Amino acid sequence: MLENPNDPITIQPARPDAPEAVALINELEATLAPLYPGASMHGYSVEKLIAQKVAFFILRVDGQPAGCGGVQFYGKDYGEVKRIFVRPQFRGRGLSKRMMAFLEEYTRAAGIPSCGWRRASISPRPSACTSAWATAASARSGNIRMIR
Repeated sequence: MLENPNDPITIQPARPDAPEAVALINELEATLAPLYPGASMHGYSVEKLIAQKVAFFILRVDGQPAGCGGVQFYGKDYGEVKRIFVRPQFRGRGLSKRMMAFLEEYTRAAGIPSCGWRRASISPRPSACTSAWATAASARSGNIRMIR
């Protein structure tokens, strides 16, 4: 997980209650709210991210917060991806795939063999990012899956 000092994209740990993290999480919620009825909104709040000890990260482009993501470990058996988001002005650059790959690597480095994510039950299909990530990750390890 060593970063290239010449790469304009960095992913670093952050507390979910840090101002930049809160702003990203609020933007994610605002993006999802018109797409899902309230009963289908299951994303973790800032408080729950902290209480559940979710490893949380901010992705930056040239120092600017561009996105976020996290992973919650369930013992030593499984990691679940949480709160993946990329701001609209940074989309189309492969940043969500980069965050997913980072979280996969972070999970493996912690000695946890399996990683996945939950898709909202009313979502018609996984996003292009999660589909591509899952296909590539499964080819590498066989232990990546979507949970319904």
